[in-house]
Amino acid sequence: MTFLWPEMLWLWLAVPALIGIYVLVLRRQQKAALRFASLSLVRTAARGSAWRRHLPPVLFLASIALLI
Repeated sequence: MTFLWPEMLWLWLAVPALIGIYVLVLRRQQKAALRFASLSLVRTAARGSAWRRHLPPVLFLASIALLI
């Protein structure tokens, strides 16, 4: 198998980097949520399905991986 642009395979290293950035952003949001005085306010803001909020980043990462 030969690749048309073998130099572009280095871009695959961006996929784990994007996953790491996403995890860091999630941790920062959790720390910011602890600053609220009312826990009921946090619960109403975080209402919804847990997997649905991760769907757009997963689709973005899959599209980037397919483009590479």
